Amino acid sequence: MSVLRIPIYATSDVHPRAGSVNDNVTGKSYRTVAQAVTNAKAAATPRRVQVFSSLKLDDGGGQSFAGWTKSANDGVDPERYATLLLDYLNWMTDHGIRPDVLGVDNESRFNEGRITPEKHAAIVRWLREKIATHNGNTPDPAKKIRVPRFIAPESFQPQEWFLDRLAQNGAWGTVDIVGVHYYNTLRRNYAGYLASWRRFAAKAREQGKPLWDSEFHWDRLDGLASSPGEQYRISVSGMVGAADHFDQGFTGITWWAFATDGSYLAQVQAELVRSTAGARPYASVDDGDGPAAASGTLTTRAFRQGNAIVVWIINDTAGQDRSKWIQLAGAPAVSRPQFDRWQYVDGQLSRAQGTGSVVSADAVAVPVSPHSIQVVRISGVF
Repeated sequence: MSVLRIPIYATSDVHPRAGSVNDNVTGKSYRTVAQAVTNAKAAATPRRVQVFSSLKLDDGGGQSFAGWTKSANDGVDPERYATLLLDYLNWMTDHGIRPDVLGVDNESRFNEGRITPEKHAAIVRWLREKIATHNGNTPDPAKKIRVPRFIAPESFQPQEWFLDRLAQNGAWGTVDIVGVHYYNTLRRNYAGYLASWRRFAAKAREQGKPLWDSEFHWDRLDGLASSPGEQYRISVSGMVGAADHFDQGFTGITWWAFATDGSYLAQVQAELVRSTAGARPYASVDDGDGPAAASGTLTTRAFRQGNAIVVWIINDTAGQDRSKWIQLAGAPAVSRPQFDRWQYVDGQLSRAQGTGSVVSADAVAVPVSPHSIQVVRISGVF
């Protein structure tokens, strides 16, 4: 399954008043968005595409919400903002798009909506009520609005307090998916970031809610991303971040600034998507230096994808192993493993592909180079 994140332009030029939508504003065209969704769905067959509608932050004047939806000095009014969202969903439905997931907020620290847990719950309740009224007055099934699943808090950093307040208010029923944004630069620079990430995820799991990272920021760390050393460091940092997601049970990731330029970074990102699509973590991995994912160490993670086991090996050390064993914990080693490796050595980046060996009834081996990122596929195991 793929997720396509599309914008909700909640500004006055697109939604000038209740019941009105300007659908072709320059740079904010819902017509263009609807066509993109149609194209994506056609190209993705047979894999299903989930449509995720998300508030678009205003990049200019800092006004992400139409004036008529706001109360003086208190951000959005829940009932009026729910009306805008109903207008949005009605327009999308009329144009053949039924969003599966909707985020009423997006990084609240960067907008004026002041959407607290209490306000979030009120917006969702108003919107559900308005959809029910609309559908009750709409005899044509094609015009009825699908009630989306709601994702929150969609925050810049893990907001544990938001989830705590939902629990205190008995408002967990207004959240279907717990969403947060991940920044690998914050993970690197702030000691408490990973601990907060884990606590946040644990609170969601306690409520039985799916976890999504709706903006995986696999960002440059310092200098220019075009330098070989920086490409390698970003790639390692991003792969460590990906391990953070899998370790905490995240089932959905959408990218921020996915690389498409054919670079070292782009190749690693693309292969991570290919190797984990439709996959699930297979087993805990003992790679010799502890289970934690961290730069400067050997980090490994394993997945089951179809009838294969896929193992990622991030060797951010100067060590190498010409025949690194991968023991399959009871599963048969029925084929020689294939690997794809990206390496940084002597200031240069390189890529190599190859085949390992079967060394026992339940083990294979591959060469592992220093300062490398490697994906290993063992086919026919299941």
